[in-house]
Amino acid sequence: AKNIALSAYPSGASTVYVANGENFPDGLVSAPAAALVDAPLLMTTPTMLPLPTAQAIQLLRPTSIVVVGGTASVSDEVYAQLEALLPVGGSIRRDSGVDRFEAAREIARSAFTSA
Repeated sequence: AKNIALSAYPSGASTVYVANGENFPDGLVSAPAAALVDAPLLMTTPTMLPLPTAQAIQLLRPTSIVVVGGTASVSDEVYAQLEALLPVGGSIRRDSGVDRFEAAREIARSAFTSA
């Protein structure tokens, strides 16, 4: 994911989506939302931010990060690590729900104004 993101966005990206790379549903439903806003989709584990993902975020220099899924998908600790990578004034949000179906609806609602 790091190599693809850096290749596709050599000048950086204003927004980055981050999803659990160990379980496909969050990444699958967030890929169209990321594409809509011209943002790369990077992967994490639920409990640890992989070094390549952190490096990609540092090189892409986003001002906004969208974390996909609840705390079972991306822990609060990883969320805090992602937040620390943002510049002052940057924003981070979590698109999630009580289950993966509600999370998918929230991701779609956040990204798309119509179907």
